[in-house]
Amino acid sequence: MLTAADHQHMEEQGYVIVPNAVAPEELAAVVDGIWSHLWMDRNDPNSWYEDPKGDDLQQYGFMRQMHTPAMWRVRQSPQIHRAFADLWGTDNLWVTMDRCIFKPPLRADRPEWGKTGDPRGLLHFDFPVATTPKRFKLFQAVVYLEDTAADQGTFQCMPGFQNRYEAWHTAQNGDFDVGNHIPMDQGLESPTPIAGKAGDLLIWDSFTPHGHCYNTSSKPRLAQFLSMWPATEEGHEACLRVFWPSTLPSNDGSALGEKCSGLEAERLSRITQWRDGSQTDFKRPVPEIVTSQEDVPSCPLSPIGRRILGLDLWPEGVLQPPLEKCSL
Repeated sequence: MLTAADHQHMEEQGYVIVPNAVAPEELAAVVDGIWSHLWMDRNDPNSWYEDPKGDDLQQYGFMRQMHTPAMWRVRQSPQIHRAFADLWGTDNLWVTMDRCIFKPPLRADRPEWGKTGDPRGLLHFDFPVATTPKRFKLFQAVVYLEDTAADQGTFQCMPGFQNRYEAWHTAQNGDFDVGNHIPMDQGLESPTPIAGKAGDLLIWDSFTPHGHCYNTSSKPRLAQFLSMWPATEEGHEACLRVFWPSTLPSNDGSALGEKCSGLEAERLSRITQWRDGSQTDFKRPVPEIVTSQEDVPSCPLSPIGRRILGLDLWPEGVLQPPLEKCSL
């Protein structure tokens, strides 16, 4: 699926765009679900700045909704799986159970909605920079649910930075008290906003600083995040360093903290999250049901969906799963 030019662009620029990765009707279902979940009226801009559920993440555009059938239909898109399989060199992948984003335009009378205090917008890594001096292979992605202009709060990154990450890290001399956000005085130029069409899949190297620019348009930005990585012990270990930076005592740092014991336990945890509609989230490393989120448990899955969840094994899978442990 990915061409030689696509692979070269990923190697040099740190990202690649796959057009038409999701069918229009699948995109529309996610978009409708976002408006319903947020209790907002797409035709009433004043409603875009309400937070009736009291969700502090919502002002940053992030949603606590991860298991709707529409979101799972996007995750199990054959085109998305094929793109990640080409990058990893294997079909044997698992998918993250990530969120969507709703980013309304900036408004002078609602400055708390979207302002970061940085004129560049949001720019960060998704791992603890101070303890990550060496680059390793990992990718993240976003699906453009609607056409998104460069001034619409779109994805932004610093193309090519992944190739100089280690030199930049060394030059900081340990000054990483900002966590995973990138202050303006740490030698980074302005990021590049990347416009996209509905259905575009943008995959980026995790060592490329990224985030979103300010939305100075008149339309909100809607998108869905996801990633895939090899369903192996090595892939699991790499994934934990970005997607599950748990501070709980743990023998492998995974989503269930000290209760987890490797790849098989993670697989069972993933199935439980899908089946029950439970979530892991910021400061909540143990999966739990989030009240008032209207997630639908046991979302129907395609054959690819069952495998990228972990419910079924890929033919060349290395796991020997005791499926009787799960009440499926």
